[in-house]
Amino acid sequence: MLQKVRDFVLVTIVALLIWLYAEGENVKDYAMSLEVQFVPTAGRELSIKPNRLSEPVTAVFRCNSSQQNQLRSLLESGPVNIELYDSPDPRQEIYLRERLTALPLITNMGIGVIDVSPAKVPVTVERIESRKLPITVRAAGQNLITDITIEPAEASIRLPASQLVNIAESATVEARLLPDQLEGLELNQQHVISNVPLAPPDTVRGSDITVSPATARVSFIIRTLTKDLTLPSVAVRIVAPIAKLANYEVSLVSPDDQLLRDVHLKGPNEVIDKIESHEIKIWADLKLEADDLDKNAGKESMSVVPEINRPASVTVVVPPAPIKLKITPRS
Repeated sequence: MLQKVRDFVLVTIVALLIWLYAEGENVKDYAMSLEVQFVPTAGRELSIKPNRLSEPVTAVFRCNSSQQNQLRSLLESGPVNIELYDSPDPRQEIYLRERLTALPLITNMGIGVIDVSPAKVPVTVERIESRKLPITVRAAGQNLITDITIEPAEASIRLPASQLVNIAESATVEARLLPDQLEGLELNQQHVISNVPLAPPDTVRGSDITVSPATARVSFIIRTLTKDLTLPSVAVRIVAPIAKLANYEVSLVSPDDQLLRDVHLKGPNEVIDKIESHEIKIWADLKLEADDLDKNAGKESMSVVPEINRPASVTVVVPPAPIKLKITPRS
């Protein structure tokens, strides 16, 4: 019985040695393509650019056929993750053969990495920093948003460390009310919109910049940036060359035309308010040139369209009608 056990063990050892010899003889170099992506070392939050190589890497592995089949199956299941960490200089060169050789996937299988193309790739690795900023509201279109309440009042912005210098002390995260969100809302009424998107300051840009929370609840009253005003009357002046007025008398055909009635103006709120409070004066001029006086002297009348003097930002909704004047030569 003992002899049978010894014979069995001996046969098993011989078979194993033959298999190992055959596998050793079968060791070859195999070229394979693999996808590579860079990930932060565990416990670190990093910005990595690029975080994935745009083209596959070609690597030459030295292994036996069974290892080659196992490795190929693993590589086809997804990208190979290479862990990176930050350093004082964010610009790093990653030597791919060195990094692949150190992967547990490779070392555990006893596979050699003979060559990798490209040999190295440049990447930028930075710490992700966090800052809390107040939230303000930006509304699109010609609208004035007042009586604003924002919940929450602050948001955290996370960004690469190099972009911290682009955040001014006065910087804010913006809750951006879009035109379609404001469309159809009644003026001078309180409105509440939940899930208003939050955006980082315009001075920072990048796909690795995030804002938390991503949205806010905004309560507000919507008003227009412009308003209308109808003036009951506007004084009319006759403006003509002084030298010519010594030769002609200019008069209104109708005394009622001394004032324009119900002049409808539209403009920015603050400008219209000043017109309404008489801080800004509005009047109308009937402007005559020397030729107008010479050509129309003695005629029954001539028509002149009043020019309403007003700030450039203010428009006249309904243009005034022409006014008739009579030009009489002085004897």
